[in-house]
Amino acid sequence: MDQSTQRKILEYLRSAPPQTAAELAHHFSLTSADVRYHLARLLDAGSVLRVSKRKGSGAGRPGSAYTSRPLGSNQGVSLLTEAFLQLIPPADEETIALQLAQNISNRQAPQECTGHSLQLGVDHLTRLGYSAVWEARPKNPLLKLRCCPYQQLAEKHPVLCQVDRHLIYQLTGWHAEPKTLIRTDLEKIPACIFSLNQP
Repeated sequence: MDQSTQRKILEYLRSAPPQTAAELAHHFSLTSADVRYHLARLLDAGSVLRVSKRKGSGAGRPGSAYTSRPLGSNQGVSLLTEAFLQLIPPADEETIALQLAQNISNRQAPQECTGHSLQLGVDHLTRLGYSAVWEARPKNPLLKLRCCPYQQLAEKHPVLCQVDRHLIYQLTGWHAEPKTLIRTDLEKIPACIFSLNQP
């Protein structure tokens, strides 16, 4: 199961009326479990919306159907963001990634002294939409970002993964080395995983 399937589902939902998971499974010749997996990812990314869909004219609670989020909401922001990202010269990516991380960090925790509490930094990352957790390990702790707020953009623009690395440092005071990124192994790995090192 890869992200190309999610793109196909999203493109189909943009041109079709709201579809149930069963209807999508039939259209794409997938199992219901596969479709629910992809829909969950698309819901987490904010690319699709769950809506009510009444089956026939019978009584009872309406079932759930899915539709693409209309342009002008998150998708419009994503289009604009992608256009800006394409303007970054490859030679300047590291510098700009650092500047973006500093800007985000200052907006997230402008009054606090960041870098002294790993848990405080993880809490800030979660408020930013990363669903972050950390695990103690014998050598270095691991940080897991279980939801990337801009996962689909990161596929085309890996500079955003550099922003994550710098943002982790800005908010926690720990250097982060990526071990596994969602965008490289979506089927098996449910999180971006970083090894943390104190400066």
